[in-house]
Amino acid sequence: MKTKLKTTYLKYPSFEDVNMLDEYVEEYKKMFPNYHAVSRENYKEHLRVWEEHRKGIGTNGVFNNFCWIIDNNKIIGLCTFNINPEVDEKFRMYGGHISYSIHPKYRNQGYGTIACHLLIKKCLEFGIEEVMITCYDWNSPSKKVIENNFGILKDKIENKNEINCRYLINTKQSIKKFEEKLLKKLWK
Repeated sequence: MKTKLKTTYLKYPSFEDVNMLDEYVEEYKKMFPNYHAVSRENYKEHLRVWEEHRKGIGTNGVFNNFCWIIDNNKIIGLCTFNINPEVDEKFRMYGGHISYSIHPKYRNQGYGTIACHLLIKKCLEFGIEEVMITCYDWNSPSKKVIENNFGILKDKIENKNEINCRYLINTKQSIKKFEEKLLKKLWK
C-alpha cells in the first residue's frame, strides 16, 4: 500500500492520455465485450464535456471535476469530485462530493482506498472540510473503502428502489488518521 500511495495520483484528462486510454479500454473489453463508454474515437468529445462539467455547465451548476486515477503510467480508474453538490438536489442527496470507479483488473488491490484518500485531499484543497460520499447498501467493497477513510454513516435513503448509504467524512481528520494508520502498518 505504501508504494501505491506514493505512485498513485489523480490527473485531469488531456489528449496526451489517449495511449493510456487505449490500454484501459482494451482491458475493459476483454472483461466486458460490450463496453462502449469512453474510447479513442469519442475522447475529444468527452474532454469537451468534462471541461464544461468542471465549470458547472450541464450539471445544474455543480462544479464536477473528472479525473483519471493513474499508477505506473496506467489508468487504474476514474473518479470525480464535486466542489458544490449542495446546489443540486440530486447531487446533494445521492451523489455527494466524491465518486470513484476502479477498473475491474485493479480491484481488491487497495486502489479504491487510495483514490478515496486522494479525493478527500483534493476536496480539502478546495476548502471543503466535510465531504459526503454515497454508495448502495449492497456494495460492501465501497463501504469498506469509505470506512477505511474514516467515513461515518449518516443515514440510508431510498433511491430508485435501492438503498443509498450516505457517509460523512471530516477531511482533516480523515487525512491525519489515514496517514497515522499507514505509518503504524509500516512499522509493524
